[in-house]
Amino acid sequence: MEDNKMTDRNSYLTNTLLTLVCTVFLASNLIAQTSGKVRGTVTDEATGEALIGANVLIDGTGLGAATDENGEYFILNVSPGAYTMRAEIIGYQTAVELDVRVFIDLTTTINFVTSVEAVTGEAVEVLAERPLVQPDVAGTVINVSGGDIENIPVRSVGDFISQQAGVEPGMVIRGSGINETAFVVDGISTRGGRDGTPQTAIALTSVDELQIQTGGLGSGVANARGGAINIVTKDPRDRMVLDVLINQSAATSMSFGRSVKDDNAYWWKPYKDAAVKTLGTAGGGWDQYYQAQYPTFTGWQATIDGATGNAATLNESQWLEVFDWHHRKDTEVKDAFQSIDATFGMPVGNTGLRFLVSYLSNQEPYFYPQARSSFKDNNLHAKVMYDLNSSMKLMAFYKTSHQEGTAHEAWDMLHVPYPQRGGTPLYPWGAGSANSTLVFNSNQGISPSETLINQNGDHVGKSVIFAWDRYAVTDYDTDIMGATFTNTVNAKTYYNVGFSMNS
Repeated sequence: MEDNKMTDRNSYLTNTLLTLVCTVFLASNLIAQTSGKVRGTVTDEATGEALIGANVLIDGTGLGAATDENGEYFILNVSPGAYTMRAEIIGYQTAVELDVRVFIDLTTTINFVTSVEAVTGEAVEVLAERPLVQPDVAGTVINVSGGDIENIPVRSVGDFISQQAGVEPGMVIRGSGINETAFVVDGISTRGGRDGTPQTAIALTSVDELQIQTGGLGSGVANARGGAINIVTKDPRDRMVLDVLINQSAATSMSFGRSVKDDNAYWWKPYKDAAVKTLGTAGGGWDQYYQAQYPTFTGWQATIDGATGNAATLNESQWLEVFDWHHRKDTEVKDAFQSIDATFGMPVGNTGLRFLVSYLSNQEPYFYPQARSSFKDNNLHAKVMYDLNSSMKLMAFYKTSHQEGTAHEAWDMLHVPYPQRGGTPLYPWGAGSANSTLVFNSNQGISPSETLINQNGDHVGKSVIFAWDRYAVTDYDTDIMGATFTNTVNAKTYYNVGFSMNS
């Protein structure tokens, strides 16, 4: 009995250790870089000699370093953004660099030049210049701040990304779909566990820094073939953040010309036009050139002649009433395009604790109403940051999304579980034929499931616009949570440890 207990205890410890090892191993693929590095030198303006022991500080962060025997300094794990930096050493003027930009996973070089102090308290300010070429970038990388994005006429992060070179609408990078692209927010991968498609909706107002890599992916980018998108949200370390962006346009048709149910519409006219509705499009009412512009219809008289059972008792006007009833669906677009984008965050006293919450809601009406008239997407993103001390930082992350709309295809619901977005739906390939002319199969009587240009009653092909059930109702929920711990060991070493869960 004791041996069995010992075996069970050893097995439990082994499994626990294995789980921890796997968690740390997987974290290396789940946790992406969210910071940059600043390096440079401090020298004497008159002699050009290196100044040893100068203190280089980044205002408002508590980060800094001292120059070594070569006058060089290194500051690791700097959050992306714009900073003011200063170099101080006794007996010399304080050198100040303004608007120093730090980018994700890149090194910013700032060289300070100072001279012997002539007046106590005197400082020399210099506006930092961004180099034309980044020496530590081997691939195609775009780094943009949230402020720069807000100055561009786009309504979402996705719109901005799709405008970049090498990126097509839908975040298709160099021909690779979104499921082949790494999408990371605050160091946490948002890739879905079901089909590999990442959750890309993020509030534009929450973005502090955005990096798009479209070529030359390094070994640190896991599970990606097309490219990598890395987003760092704002850090309200010393100020409150409140930003709201609302966009709405009036409901309007997304097609040119007349309504699909207009008497002169392409699919409508052969059944309604007085010249051809009785004897059909080939009955002499239209010439051959006019016939070629519309679908073929054999006429209501042929429908009456071929009807059996109860359907045989209907006259032409009654058949037209049945036709209108079968196509009673309202095809008018009544929903508006709508977007609500909001972010709020603030520090909690002087404790080193702060939080950020962002919300994004989108409504995109479909080209024509189906079981649902619009695609709707609601997203909530929250993170809490805490500075344990000047070198240790803890971040907890939660992101949830709820999408509702209609399915891509009935047979795609298993491997394409998320709903199709608004606008024009996927082309309704199906059994409907251009030569199918009856409203329904008259030999089977009046069937409420059959519609224009389709005898099969399965709502495919060219009748789909008048049906409700071509695309199934679809909801898709995603929850992502995780945490990271960052420790800067010394001026040249730091590490990240973290985990994430996706459901």
